[in-house]
Amino acid sequence: MSIIIKDEKELFNYKWETKKCERIDGDCWCRAIFPKKKLMINYGNDELEEVYIIPSGCVDKDVAEYIVKLHNKELNNEKKR
Repeated sequence: MSIIIKDEKELFNYKWETKKCERIDGDCWCRAIFPKKKLMINYGNDELEEVYIIPSGCVDKDVAEYIVKLHNKELNNEKKR
């Protein structure tokens, strides 16, 4: 089930996760970052597109996992306030 968002800023309200590169079989050096829930957005062309934070091939596994960890930790801290 997808959630439709109106603005990319809404990405910060959802937990993120890393995903393995889909272009290479086995273990790849990179990771993509996506929202844990499937988010869709209309960029003005009347078609919904899946939203991602960082695509495959842009950051390595350790950096991607660190970014996700910091984001999700901050999100949890904000919900506790």
